[in-house]
Amino acid sequence: MVSIEDARRIVLEQATKLPVVAISLLESLGMVLAEDVHSPWDIPSADHSAMDGYAFAHDSLQGRSLPVCGFLPAGTLWAGTVPAGQAIKIMTGAQIPTG
Repeated sequence: MVSIEDARRIVLEQATKLPVVAISLLESLGMVLAEDVHSPWDIPSADHSAMDGYAFAHDSLQGRSLPVCGFLPAGTLWAGTVPAGQAIKIMTGAQIPTG
């Protein structure tokens, strides 16, 4: 039996790098980039809720329940911050309020 280290060495000795080619995006299915590509923009530009739930300021949490003071569907923005000691219902994809 061949050790993992020997197997790795054998494979790397037999492997060769393929040449870098410039092709259209439509022709690139199944290929690997020759170098990393970085976006100049953060997308999305803000934090968004990954699921339906409630947004609240953890620092203002007192007790085990919070009154719900608002509703934030996806595609809308919450003006300001969530009031201390309260929560808002937030839907998937909505931008998370500040704080």
